[in-house]
Amino acid sequence: MASIRFRGEKWQCRIQRQGYPTLSKAFINKEDALRWARGIERSMDLGEYSPAETTKTTLAELIDRYKREVTPTKRGALQERYRLGVIEADKLAGMNIKSITSAEVAAFRDRRLATVKPITARHDLCTLSAVFEHARLEWSYAITNPVRGIRKPSMGHGRERRLEGDEEQRLLAELHKCRSPWIAPLFLFSIETACRRSDALKLQWADVDLSKRIAVLRGTKNGDNRVIPLSGKAVKVLSALPRDLKGHVFPVPMPTVRSAFEYARERANIKDLRWHDLRHEAVSRLHELGLSTVEVASISGHKTLACLARYSHMKVERQAAKLA
Repeated sequence: MASIRFRGEKWQCRIQRQGYPTLSKAFINKEDALRWARGIERSMDLGEYSPAETTKTTLAELIDRYKREVTPTKRGALQERYRLGVIEADKLAGMNIKSITSAEVAAFRDRRLATVKPITARHDLCTLSAVFEHARLEWSYAITNPVRGIRKPSMGHGRERRLEGDEEQRLLAELHKCRSPWIAPLFLFSIETACRRSDALKLQWADVDLSKRIAVLRGTKNGDNRVIPLSGKAVKVLSALPRDLKGHVFPVPMPTVRSAFEYARERANIKDLRWHDLRHEAVSRLHELGLSTVEVASISGHKTLACLARYSHMKVERQAAKLA
């Protein structure tokens, strides 16, 4: 609600409203002050008011602040920083955030779809949406979220890539040639436990009990700590590793794992295989061993059965064998 009072020789109009900066302006006539106040308050009611800071802010500047203040607080900071970089490299980043419409975001989506898969473009849009939502809700920018007004690409059917033939042996042989002695054990551990690469790399010896055959994964992607069982092969892999009770089980940086895997895959002449496919492989093997869906979900950490289904692709021949 605007307050108007006469000060000196002018009428001072002051507008205070939650979520907006305090506005103040002086007028010679009271009628002009009332007219100005009504116009500002109406634009605020309609969500059309844009403070001076907002009208001068580009998406690139907003993203820069977001990267400094928000991204570091997230577990997926590395991936989000990469996606924000993708958006910053697009011409959309040079636009004023007030002028970015859903049509502009749709054009950005289409440019991404021309070079990446739908799931990647969808993740980029979710990141862009998070920036707008944070600016709107936490930083009091009087803007709307233009990402809400477009259709996001479909999630698709998920990858069905699994290890075929002797690919596991060939790849493992190349991984054993790596300078780091932890890459090959990490590969085997991932297949045995269905761990995400990031979770396995954070695992500490203090959270491993080989006698009970369990390990505690802390700060996983979904925000929970999870206790997983260790197969006999997983126990054997861990038992062969040097132990530092205060350190990580696999003390190797993520970039090192990524480059070593890609190099080994190339030398083994294996096509279209990603490290994350090992999680698909592990989940499918757990199903093939006869574990129930609930049991597999408790190991893999999937929150919904629909999500778990995307990661499980049992061999058809093994399904047929059960019907014999």
